[in-house]
Amino acid sequence: MKISYCLTRYIYLAAIILLAGCATYPPLQTPSGRPEVSIHGAAMKDIINVIVDQMSKDGWRVKSLQDNRVVVVSSNDKWEMMLAYGSPLNEIPENQITFTLVYAGENEVRVLCSGVIVTNPGGGFENVAYIVGGKFYARAQAELEKLKLKMEK
Repeated sequence: MKISYCLTRYIYLAAIILLAGCATYPPLQTPSGRPEVSIHGAAMKDIINVIVDQMSKDGWRVKSLQDNRVVVVSSNDKWEMMLAYGSPLNEIPENQITFTLVYAGENEVRVLCSGVIVTNPGGGFENVAYIVGGKFYARAQAELEKLKLKMEK
């Protein structure tokens, strides 16, 4: 039986996508192995203000703001994310990033970052998928390093 040309192309495309999905990023060189920085000489309130300002400029909405925690959200309407995380109740999942700030010593604030993808946000059937490693960790760490440089000037 002969396989059609179009079917062969789809098989190759699926193989390429699967292999590309296996690409890994090196682990972060932080104490926890997750995105984090320690900022010296800046007040926690000032750091939170800069995080809120920068994330708002990048199109994120503030969902929760506390003395030591900021949660920002953004709808994710990319077709890949809708296919993987969408549901019949709500096709568009929501990205959620949490910044947690803790005092780490004399005049030092540690900023930790974590991310989740929320299916059916705000509904009774809300489901959370944690983002661990990969591209998210690399981008989050790079953004936290920029924050550190800005705050320690």
